[in-house]
Amino acid sequence: MQIAKLIVTGQENSGKSSFLSNLGGEMINLGKIFSEPDPAKDIELARLEIPPDIFLYLIASPSDQVYWPFWEKITKGLLGFIVIHRPGQSSKTTDRDLISEIQKAKVPLLLAVNTDGQTSSSSDTKIPSELAVDNSLAVFGDLRQPKVCRQLLTKFIFRLSNSRKMVKTAG
Repeated sequence: MQIAKLIVTGQENSGKSSFLSNLGGEMINLGKIFSEPDPAKDIELARLEIPPDIFLYLIASPSDQVYWPFWEKITKGLLGFIVIHRPGQSSKTTDRDLISEIQKAKVPLLLAVNTDGQTSSSSDTKIPSELAVDNSLAVFGDLRQPKVCRQLLTKFIFRLSNSRKMVKTAG
């Protein structure tokens, strides 16, 4: 049995819990690892079994800098990060700083722009320039919809497997 991990992160109320619960699988709320009094700061874990022999652990964690050292401790076997961004959130600096740190560490990244079904104009399907993310690294969708969540995860895993095959064949 192989074990793989993805960290799902984003600001408070960005859609991390919805994303995990809509994927199905076993959900565990790990509670507060740090002394944050806000329930929105809990860390959640989902485990999905991918036949024939892979357990995929998705760890939903707030994007606050206090959590970054925790992520460093669990990077062994880490496939990458899914950063969930909700357009119109008040403080985009957290997402920008987080994305910058992930890119510096050269860890695979997918930006999931949670539209909550609110896509009404072409500006809703553009990545905010302050996030400095290439369009190929972004997916837009309503993370309240299980089908959208499964498609997003499938796209990221497919992209990861293709990039690893390319690295293996290039060497």
